[in-house]
Amino acid sequence: MKKNNNQEAIDLCKKMKTLERRAFAIAGQMAGLRHRIEEVCIHNEVEIKHEFHAGGYLDKSEYIDKIVCKICGKIIKETKTIGGFY
Repeated sequence: MKKNNNQEAIDLCKKMKTLERRAFAIAGQMAGLRHRIEEVCIHNEVEIKHEFHAGGYLDKSEYIDKIVCKICGKIIKETKTIGGFY
């Protein structure tokens, strides 16, 4: 009975490795497409996004404003303002 369980585990590991290789290849293709989209996009639809990172005992807080393309997600402009300690 252990032999069958081990064989099943081995088979599942092989399937998982195959899927990992496919996922890696797909991730590479997606990265290439994202890059190509950013090159082709004219960035005429933008939105402003605000972020806040709280400071701490040793770190100052940050206020970040980004102008981001709605279509491709590329950051067109980013400004950071440093705040105080918390």
